[in-house]
Amino acid sequence: MVEVKIIFFVLGMFFGVNYCHIGSELVTVSIDPQTKTMVIQQENLCTILKSKNDSLNLKNEIDTIINNIWSPLLKKYKSKHIEFQTDKNNLLNATITLEYNTSKDLEDFGLDLNSDGEYSLINIPNWNIQSNDGKLTGNYWNFEVHKRFTFTMRGIKIPSKTSDLKIESITDLWNEHKKR
Repeated sequence: MVEVKIIFFVLGMFFGVNYCHIGSELVTVSIDPQTKTMVIQQENLCTILKSKNDSLNLKNEIDTIINNIWSPLLKKYKSKHIEFQTDKNNLLNATITLEYNTSKDLEDFGLDLNSDGEYSLINIPNWNIQSNDGKLTGNYWNFEVHKRFTFTMRGIKIPSKTSDLKIESITDLWNEHKKR
């Protein structure tokens, strides 16, 4: 089993932020082994803030992302690109496109080749992974190595109405920061 160093639904991890405050409600990951391209679509970028210190850290995280200071873990990738969009509901989304060199590069995301020669991703229940292209066998999702495959994750669970935590969209703060 490989160590997961970058979690698909935590935006800051792509930019080397250690204590991330920005996550996405839904992530769609598509990997094309033929073109060695991975596209990560993060929908509804949001945050949970508990203190004023969290707000300051969030602003620093946004600065790092806006300045495209990529994580050193991604240095080995041929190309890295991120694009932000606001949807019709004024929710901020991100599309990250990475071009990798070998399947070994995907190990930082917890994807490796199993003994049957298939891509394998651990099934962490809180990640709510779904796929029509893969097969869940035991604790692992397995995908054919020569075919394009897609899976979704719901990493951030919306707290119940009785919770003190509140998830907030970062769209307004993001737009304010981009104006600087």
